[in-house]
Amino acid sequence: MRLIKLISLFRRTVRADKLYYSSKSRPLSVRRIYHSIFTKIENPVFIIGAPRSGTTILGKCIGEIKSISYHFEPVLTKFLSNEVYNSTISKGFANLLYAISYKLLLKIHLNGDLTFVEKTPRNCFMVSYLNELYPNAKFIHIIRDGRDARSEEHTSELQ
Repeated sequence: MRLIKLISLFRRTVRADKLYYSSKSRPLSVRRIYHSIFTKIENPVFIIGAPRSGTTILGKCIGEIKSISYHFEPVLTKFLSNEVYNSTISKGFANLLYAISYKLLLKIHLNGDLTFVEKTPRNCFMVSYLNELYPNAKFIHIIRDGRDARSEEHTSELQ
């Protein structure tokens, strides 16, 4: 994997996260700064489910909890999930990139003291890998009958 591509993916990840992140009004404290400098991902939560199953709305709701730092489909981890799934990247390198990516997402918002929560549909295929990488991780699997997810075009035809 080329360094230039990695740098681009990190930049896009940060840019997108700043757009989608639901900021919390929290006072700056020594504890908050300390945990943001020495960030640890100890008990992450991964929201998984098929596309259009309600994972986005669930993530937004969970993201409103004050002790949660919710991140919507980070660009780098979406890319990495493909690489890991297809075995085109070494496991050790992928582990390093996941850790750096997740820590970076907490650092840019000074949220190292909050619980990291991420929602990426591709993580459905990565549960065993993520569980091995983060043994204390929790997974919230949302299941919805696919027949309920109608397209807007189909819905307007019914009306």
